[in-house]
Amino acid sequence: MQNNKMIPIKKMIEECFNKQYIYIPLLQRNYKWKKESTESDNSPSAKKLVNNLWSSYCNKIPTYTMGMITLYNENNEKLQIIDGQQRIITLTLLLKALDAEKDYFKFYFERDEGVDECSLKRSDYISLIYLDNIDDSFMYTDLIRFKENFKVIKETLEERNYKESDKEGFINYILENVNILFHLTDVEPTDEFLNINKNKTPFVISDYVKANMIMDINEKEESCDSRKKILDLFKELSAYLFIDEYMDIWELISQGYECKLNENRLKILFCDRYDNNSIIGYEYENEYKRLLYYKNIIKSLIDDINKKNWNSFNGFNCLREISNNNGINKLKFFEMFGKKYNNYILNERLEEVMWNKAKNAKSINISCFIESQLYIGEVNLEKVLKDIPDDVTKEWVYFVSNEEIKEFQNYYKEYIEEKYQEYGGGI
Repeated sequence: MQNNKMIPIKKMIEECFNKQYIYIPLLQRNYKWKKESTESDNSPSAKKLVNNLWSSYCNKIPTYTMGMITLYNENNEKLQIIDGQQRIITLTLLLKALDAEKDYFKFYFERDEGVDECSLKRSDYISLIYLDNIDDSFMYTDLIRFKENFKVIKETLEERNYKESDKEGFINYILENVNILFHLTDVEPTDEFLNINKNKTPFVISDYVKANMIMDINEKEESCDSRKKILDLFKELSAYLFIDEYMDIWELISQGYECKLNENRLKILFCDRYDNNSIIGYEYENEYKRLLYYKNIIKSLIDDINKKNWNSFNGFNCLREISNNNGINKLKFFEMFGKKYNNYILNERLEEVMWNKAKNAKSINISCFIESQLYIGEVNLEKVLKDIPDDVTKEWVYFVSNEEIKEFQNYYKEYIEEKYQEYGGGI
């Protein structure tokens, strides 16, 4: 097939999709097309595609151009869709709505390898989406969006007075008159999207999220400034976690996470919320806010080190050890901020998050946390373990009364305000 040429959908299916194993790599983001878009929102949507194609068909427009698809030639029999997957999926849903029992496109999802056995894989769900008896007990992000867009496609066809007698003509129009720019590349998609370093660091979840965020920006056709903001944020976070000067911080926040020497350390920012085969969608705006918040949290720890202030270090180490002493898994640093996108926590400073964690637990946690804030220097893990008795029912430090808790809370609030004023405000 000729490269970088406009070709009909039918030719692409016959000479490419029907002859080779084509899949959407894990690098690609989840299915994102909306059901419909408003006048002020010019983003792609399932309804818009149906309306445009139907209008072109009814008006006998000889050629409808549908944009570009880029495939990476992994080997002679295997191709990766690295651009255009959103429109190909939506077009597949439209063809399914027109001819339910036929699979025009054959492609697979690398992300399906992470799907629970109880759930349908994406490729299987698309193939069976026309059935009414599909078990939707184990639906996840992509399947929900497939279902919603398939429904709106059928509704839009009804609105446009599509009839069964139009079926053959409309399908033939899509296959023969809709053209797409076909681009086949030998450039590694990872290099193209992520600019992987010379040492070929193995992919981890942070790399996938970064790629998804960048591609989100590219599809929205937002300014280069937005893309630069993402790249700068990841660069700053990398500096904080890799520079030897901040090794104390890395040792603190990496406790409990598995991170190999040759892996990207940024993975610990995501481990509590995703895994490498995550089927959860990456929401750009929320993810960006969360990472910006993490950057500010880590920056506050850097400021602490520079000021020889070990309160946050001591507080977290105590919370971590006492959580294990209470018979549960040891607390991990980023676990404190929760898995869900909760805007309220993005306004809380690290000390406030830790205090809430302590005061909402057992009395021993409150006592432990308060005690940890009374040391002048760093309390290393050995000292914490030594000071906490094996039997947590034994009185380690006096169990504070409600009055004493209120007194400490007022003092602690004052300390936090003064600290961040000195650091220049912010988180």
